[in-house]
Amino acid sequence: MASNLEFQASIFASIMNRQYSISLPTFLSLTFVLLLSACSGSRNLYKKGGQLEEAGMYREATEYYINALARKKTNVDAKIALKRSGQKVLDEYLTSFYQAHAIDQHQRAVESYLKAEQFRDRVKLVGVGLEFPPNYEEFFFESRLDHVTDLYAQAKKLMGSEDYDEAKVYLEQIKDLMPGYEDVQELSLTAFQEPMYRSALMHYEKNEYREAYRLFSRINEKGSYKESKELEGICLENGRFTIGILPFKNQSRVNGTAEALAAAISKELIGSDNPFIQVLDRSRTADIQEEQFINMSDEIGNMKPKMTAQFLGAEALLIGEVVKADMKKNGLERTMNKGFRSEAIRVKDAKTGKMKTSYTYHRTTYYGVKKENRAVIGFQYRLISTATSEILAADLITLERSDQAEYIEYNGNIDQLYPGTWGKYKISDKVDRNYRVRRNLKKLSKAKKSVRTAEELATDIYGDIAKKVANELEKQLQ
Repeated sequence: MASNLEFQASIFASIMNRQYSISLPTFLSLTFVLLLSACSGSRNLYKKGGQLEEAGMYREATEYYINALARKKTNVDAKIALKRSGQKVLDEYLTSFYQAHAIDQHQRAVESYLKAEQFRDRVKLVGVGLEFPPNYEEFFFESRLDHVTDLYAQAKKLMGSEDYDEAKVYLEQIKDLMPGYEDVQELSLTAFQEPMYRSALMHYEKNEYREAYRLFSRINEKGSYKESKELEGICLENGRFTIGILPFKNQSRVNGTAEALAAAISKELIGSDNPFIQVLDRSRTADIQEEQFINMSDEIGNMKPKMTAQFLGAEALLIGEVVKADMKKNGLERTMNKGFRSEAIRVKDAKTGKMKTSYTYHRTTYYGVKKENRAVIGFQYRLISTATSEILAADLITLERSDQAEYIEYNGNIDQLYPGTWGKYKISDKVDRNYRVRRNLKKLSKAKKSVRTAEELATDIYGDIAKKVANELEKQLQ
């Protein structure tokens, strides 16, 4: 069945990859026939094809014969029938082609010839060859050239009237039929680039540099067009959004969090795929004390950001503070548990006198261990326009990460360990032989025993906060 489906898929691919494909009704008919073939045997398909052939429905008959052979390549009757009816179908296509060629209906001639080729190739896939007069190829070349010449004339006319979208339709047809005809490749490139170039210029003249840059970049992917390369560079320069990151405040008791977070955000912004984001060298802002210019809890005066911008050369300033940082390190809980160690012994059965295995249980202890490290970081920031003092973006981000481990420690053989309870007197001993409880005990003995450090968890948080800040800042460029 799988090979049959693969064969049918190849047939569909050969149909759909041709420009002059079959009509929708015929396509639906073929789909129906192919679906029928999935649940019919080769012999049944051959018989149905024969009924259609007797009724003069040769095209439909050939579809059944083709699928009969797809089911069983050695179906000789289907091969003979396909050779017979298939030749009639092919001759119909070729007759239509020759008639159209004779009266200079070149488009119809080309379409008929390509359909004939398509049909011949499909039949050949199942091992049946059909007669295809070689002299028809020369007639086809003549009709194709005339048809392409007509298409080219229409395309040139449309290019002259600057109807580029419609021109592209004709140019694509020419490329499918004769890719090297005249300057069709150059015209196709122009039809693609010229309208985009004009749109880019319109955005450029409106100082919409980022949108203009995107359009010029798309043009240049196909090759430089007019001044597209130079204008792309100008748009990139004029559209850049320069951000100065001022030293962050640290309101927490954990040292180094503000610096680590600033480094993570700077790295994320610098590594962004957005070509317009530019981050000032942190060395240029390191000596500036944020509180000299901006206090997050106060209203922002117009002059302060402007003064800072003149000093830094930034369109916006990112200010922030770590409002919370908590590190839970080496969280360890170790609990002693009571249990029993089983011991197998051989004893004589009092009734049968035969030796049998019995078990005795000895008191033991094992330890349940729980470990946890945790990190919590809260960061508040504002992005401020240096031109208007407007707050462009602001947020309070609080993230938490933790890592836990739970396992047991036992010095003996875990397979002999049973949970249970015991007290001062032997009579209080109680062994828990429940299968699920023991299985969980073994699982805990193999569980992970290490946890990530609080510093490692904090590093993850810095990265996640940096991504959130970067995403918000990139929205300012949309």
